[in-house]
Amino acid sequence: MTNTVDTDPSTTLIEKLSGIRVAMLTTTDESGRLHSRPMATQETSADGALWFFTSNNAQVALNIQASREVNLSYVDSNLQRYVSVAGRAWILHDTDRIQELWSPAVAAWFPRGLNDPDLTLIRVDVTEADYWDGGEGKFVRLSGFIRELLGEKPAAARDRGHLDLGTA
Repeated sequence: MTNTVDTDPSTTLIEKLSGIRVAMLTTTDESGRLHSRPMATQETSADGALWFFTSNNAQVALNIQASREVNLSYVDSNLQRYVSVAGRAWILHDTDRIQELWSPAVAAWFPRGLNDPDLTLIRVDVTEADYWDGGEGKFVRLSGFIRELLGEKPAAARDRGHLDLGTA
């Protein structure tokens, strides 16, 4: 089933990403090759922006400076929820925002702490997202599929949607 989203797309995006902390962030290097790496989402803002920590000299930061267009892939295999996010990324040196998003988990990756001169943020302004949501766990889906094969109650419909968050 494909849904036309009636609620605010940013709100729906926040709901779909809820509970999925790590994304594969794909960037393009200077020669046009795609590179993906896992990144921990620090926050999904009410305006649909996604926030991540990185270092100024990390390849991801260099790639973003060369080409702002990025894609993020989120997966929750237990719920069979998949979200693909397209947007434009920005490298931001905002010390106030860094302090707001800082946590002990981030300190494990940046042991020099808040005073690390290479510590910076990635902000992804989401332009659009697609999602596929099973809406239930594997066992429930499997039992529904078996019931459907036996001519009983059909398996639950999957939810699919597209979110347009505008141009970044």
